[in-house]
Amino acid sequence: MAKRSAPSPDEGSVPAKRGPTKDASTDADAENTENLGMLGLGQSLETSSTDDKEVQQLRIKVTADRKKLKALLHQRSQQAEEAEAHRRNEVAAIIFDALKIQKRSTPNDVPKFTGTRIATNSAYTSVTEVFTASETLLDEYARLDKKIADMGSEQAGPLGDTWHQELQEAERQLQMGARVAVRNVKKVLGAVLDGDGKDTDLTRDSEMQKAEGDGLELKYELQRSLRYAERGVKRMVKGLPEEDNV
Repeated sequence: MAKRSAPSPDEGSVPAKRGPTKDASTDADAENTENLGMLGLGQSLETSSTDDKEVQQLRIKVTADRKKLKALLHQRSQQAEEAEAHRRNEVAAIIFDALKIQKRSTPNDVPKFTGTRIATNSAYTSVTEVFTASETLLDEYARLDKKIADMGSEQAGPLGDTWHQELQEAERQLQMGARVAVRNVKKVLGAVLDGDGKDTDLTRDSEMQKAEGDGLELKYELQRSLRYAERGVKRMVKGLPEEDNV
């Protein structure tokens, strides 16, 4: 029974020392975790800076490649244009030489008429030139005739009828303008109007105009204008004071 007695003070003191030991280990773990986090952050920053450098290098490379491609494209375009121009010049030279050979006159090219001396006649060359010029003139005449026919088909009607209609329309407009001008002059000079607001003189003058004919229209209009001017002057004189009242 004595062996089952309460534990000694030494044995009871052990649990009291275990609390501070656990706190110390927890602090150490937290510090280690924080250190690991700082290391990871540093590595991330280093990786980010490395990525930025790679992106910058890629951009520089792309820009340089783009410039090279533009320069190459410009060079190829110039080469293609030069080759095309050279080809056109070659074709033009070949055509020119072919035409020049056809127009060249040599003794071997002179036509020979068997049994005659036409080819050796001095007038043969002149006659041949006349024939050639005549053919050219005929071709030009055919071209002009076709052009005139095309222009004629574009007209709405015959040229003579169209001209006559335009002439009549212009004459009608001139006559109308003359009548309007005379009427305006009459209004300025104070022409007498009847009860309906119509000019009696104008009516009478129109009847006389029909009787005399259209050939005297302008002359008669001038006479009417002078008559209206005379009436206006008379009215102005009537409005002046008499000598006794001055």
